[in-house]
Amino acid sequence: MENKIAALLERGEIRDRFDIEFLLRQGIPLPDLPETNMAKMIAN
Repeated sequence: MENKIAALLERGEIRDRFDIEFLLRQGIPLPDLPETNMAKMIAN
């Protein structure tokens, strides 16, 4: 999950969002993230 989040923050491609959603649906939780990273994920 951490690698997918890093990819989303660096590239911002839609496939990274789909990968994260898939992992969340499989029950893998989001790791604790700094507030700035969470804001960047939402803004992308």
